[in-house]
Amino acid sequence: MRQVVQWVMVVALCCVGCAVGGQAGMGNKWKPNERLVEAQADFDAALKFEEAGEYAKALARAEHALMIREAVLGRSHEGIARSLSLVGRLYQKKGDLA
Repeated sequence: MRQVVQWVMVVALCCVGCAVGGQAGMGNKWKPNERLVEAQADFDAALKFEEAGEYAKALARAEHALMIREAVLGRSHEGIARSLSLVGRLYQKKGDLA
């Protein structure tokens, strides 16, 4: 039941963030900066660590990716939702749901 509540919260936060903030006016002119490239590298590394069952290492990289993305993109960007989803999944796999 706790897992369902957590996933519902993640989805709700993502929907609210998209409805409220959005990234209006960016169109195709947006180019990734170095910090976003670093965030994507951390996100990708977290996925690889997750696949290998190394959840503590994966969580550290996923949280770092989330921190960078929040700082660069703001809290309402879809990249934040993907990062939050990964962080939540890793906490779940570690069994650290409190």
